[in-house]
This record gives sequence, structure tokens and C-alpha cells, in this order.
Amino acid sequence: MYFEIQRIAGLIKEAATPRPTRFDPRPRLAQELRRILDSIPSESIPETLRAALLSGEAVGDEADHWLPHVRRWLADECARTGV
Repeated sequence: MYFEIQRIAGLIKEAATPRPTRFDPRPRLAQELRRILDSIPSESIPETLRAALLSGEAVGDEADHWLPHVRRWLADECARTGV
């Protein structure tokens, strides 16, 4: 699951990056996020992140808010698995 969380963190980082006004990657990021989330059990997602990830909010306008939380989840998973 470490690699899936790593991919999720990358999507949220991309969503949090400033971009030109005419370019909106959110639909693509949300679609990729859904594909990744389909491959992991929802109960394995920390409670503080679950709703934001499942709704796509984490790759929306609030991505910069969610990025530290996902990075913490990634660090916790790394510590848990030793990856």
C-alpha cells in the first residue's frame, strides 16, 4: 500500500501546485485518485483523510491543506512496513 499512498501524495502535490488559470488538472487528478483508491480498502485510509480523498476534495482547491496529512500517512506507512 506504500506505493499507492506515494502516488496519492504525488497527485495532491500536483493539485496544490499553482497553475495557469486556463489549465485545470483537477478532473484528471480526481479520476486517477479514484482509480488508486479503488485498489485499497477504504478502512485503511486514516479517518482524517477518508472523506477528502473519497470525495476528491483532496485534489481540489484545498489540496495544499491535505498534502501534509497525506505525507504523514505516507511516513506512517513507511514506518509500519519498513519500506
